[in-house]
Amino acid sequence: MEQAYELLSPTIQEYIYKKGWMDLREIQEKAIPAILTESHNVLLTSGTASGKTEAAFFPVLSDLEMHPSSTIAVLYISPLIALINDQFERLQDILEEEELPIVRWHGQALASAKKRIIAHPQGIIQITPESLEALLIRESRHCRRLFGDLRYIIIDEVHAFMGSERGLQVQSLIGRIAQMIGHPVRHIGLSATLADYDEASKWLEAGNGLDCIVCSSGAAGGKLNLLVKECPYIRKEENDIVDTTQPWMEVLYHLVKGHRSIVFANTRNEVEFAVAGLHDMSAARGNCLEVFAHHGSLSRLQRGEAEDALKNHPGSVCVGATVTLELGIDVGSLDMIVQTGAPLSVSSFVQRLGRTGRKGQNRNMAFVLKRRDAVWKADPTYLPFDLLSTIATIELYLKEHWIEPVHPLEKCYFLALHQTLSVLRSLGALSVQSLARHILTLSPFRAITIDAYRTLLHGMLDEKLLETMEDGTINLGERGEELVSFYDFYSVFLVMPEMTIKFQDKVLGTVGRDLRKGDRIVLSGYKWKITEIDYDRMIAFVVSDGKGGYAKWEGNGSLQVDDRILVKIKEILDSDESYPYLDPCAVDYLGKARERYRSLGIGNDVVVRIERDMVRIYPWLGSRSLACLSACFKSRGIDAIMEDDFCLAVEGRGALTEQAVRTALEAIRYAPVDLMELDVDEQAMRGNFKYDTLLPMELRKEAYVTWAYDPAGMKKGLGRLMEKQRCQSNMMTKSTEQGRLGKKTSGQRNRNQSDD
Repeated sequence: MEQAYELLSPTIQEYIYKKGWMDLREIQEKAIPAILTESHNVLLTSGTASGKTEAAFFPVLSDLEMHPSSTIAVLYISPLIALINDQFERLQDILEEEELPIVRWHGQALASAKKRIIAHPQGIIQITPESLEALLIRESRHCRRLFGDLRYIIIDEVHAFMGSERGLQVQSLIGRIAQMIGHPVRHIGLSATLADYDEASKWLEAGNGLDCIVCSSGAAGGKLNLLVKECPYIRKEENDIVDTTQPWMEVLYHLVKGHRSIVFANTRNEVEFAVAGLHDMSAARGNCLEVFAHHGSLSRLQRGEAEDALKNHPGSVCVGATVTLELGIDVGSLDMIVQTGAPLSVSSFVQRLGRTGRKGQNRNMAFVLKRRDAVWKADPTYLPFDLLSTIATIELYLKEHWIEPVHPLEKCYFLALHQTLSVLRSLGALSVQSLARHILTLSPFRAITIDAYRTLLHGMLDEKLLETMEDGTINLGERGEELVSFYDFYSVFLVMPEMTIKFQDKVLGTVGRDLRKGDRIVLSGYKWKITEIDYDRMIAFVVSDGKGGYAKWEGNGSLQVDDRILVKIKEILDSDESYPYLDPCAVDYLGKARERYRSLGIGNDVVVRIERDMVRIYPWLGSRSLACLSACFKSRGIDAIMEDDFCLAVEGRGALTEQAVRTALEAIRYAPVDLMELDVDEQAMRGNFKYDTLLPMELRKEAYVTWAYDPAGMKKGLGRLMEKQRCQSNMMTKSTEQGRLGKKTSGQRNRNQSDD
């Protein structure tokens, strides 16, 4: 501790002494010298509750105490308002010692605090990407005065930004700040879940070009306890209504009762079903379990109640959540994490697992999967993807320490359109050359050519987003002014229109707009009946109702599965390995899946005719590679439909179709792929990103195909699989020939013996 401790300022040393801390954490020991003795970016990566916040702020505040800034010194960017509020409370007493102001800058923060820091810029601003966008537009005339001596940009939960629209927005915004103030600012990134430090370091370099120092520490948790449970799922006519008679609900209840736990689900609908069911089951058993919901469509008050319950409730408490509780919000020590359904990704699994094991306690996580027996019986080719991908996820992380790499959005024309409007609103009319310099030098747009940007500008002029001024400069057009004036402009991710739900004077949250008076819904884990709807204000008024309800959200999206998951699933199906975390039902289901896999022959051949009129292609590729293969087939006149998570299906009769598929597959493997030549349904290109419908068609297609398809992954996967199968075929041929030769030699020997 001594070496790192001695580098800190007297005030921070005094703070540590008053706290009674005998030692610094491992990540703090590494981060303090990296930040105070170097001039590079710094990436801090370690488990949840490992002290990353202090690892970043202790040296930063020490530096500011010894070398004060004349403006705002630190810009802290977070993906969640709740995380900002949580960190604000943690930093308050440290900053009181330093006499530095800290201001939360988001839609729910006090306007008076924002006005004070604009008048006297100093200290720290905590902000979301959307609020930073708004600040650069609304306070553009003050930006140089606010950030002229900015020293650090701290980006929390870096992994949550990488590869996403918001992450690109963050890179663009910090690049614009560097342009405004004329000097690079050091970046400090914090993350609990990273696969590739080089990839994260490169992401962190956006806007300043500085090298990056990585400081990491291992997981702090104790023994790891995993359990995967398969539960029968009874298909009913009203399958989307809360139903506590489902066997999986009973299993879920027994896993969480008596504990402090989070039940993670992949969608808001699934969260509401689980929480409402647990409410009903707890009520029927004497209310021995307090249950809350936590997701992005609930009001801040509702989410706050859930967070407070996890931290402070003395009894058994469970919160059902989506990704909103994956990140580093402090909810105290938890006994159990439960995941309903397969994990979204290995990264998500690791992040959710990290919510337990605080202060050396055991890390406990269970998976509750729905066994769809009706589908298994009805479809003789069905394989349980949830079970197989869950095993693959666990095995890849535990045995190979593998986490999905990030796929950057290189042709993000939708964001270039958005940032063009934002820059013009902030700076006013610019020449085309000046505008191009402002936009194309920003990190997210370096793969966009000047010709492509010129096409974008022409399209924006046609759409009246821009207009040409008399002096030849470009400014916002009538429609552009309209867009920038909406509050929704500051976010760059798609949000489905929703209706606000109110119970008496209390806002519960929002749901989809497809509502009518008398509808029954589920929200915040309770059942409600809609009594009135104010369509002008898009507010629905509800009363409590016990007769059941439906979740009302759309657009939850589909799971994007990495190629490595499918490769691992095939390895699992090919092997006879057992997994100690599977319950007996899961063990039995895995055994049946292996039997079906082998009987179908899909492990030995890429192309299989399972039905008379259907040829199926099993290339064991992830979502983007499989989609690319489907598009390549269609461009060759073969309609290969993505039938499920494993295969493409081609309708046709006779051996000719099967041979045509094999021939096309071999050609696709070797032929170069021109993504722009692929036949893409125009409808598929709509609604993937905000503002994509405003793009010229050629740019919209280029953006879509580079995001949706992975030709390199497709070719690599096909090559690996087809070469393996060719080797197997050669070995079988050689074995057959050896067998024939052996028989011949034996026959000759017998004849020689007769001659003797």
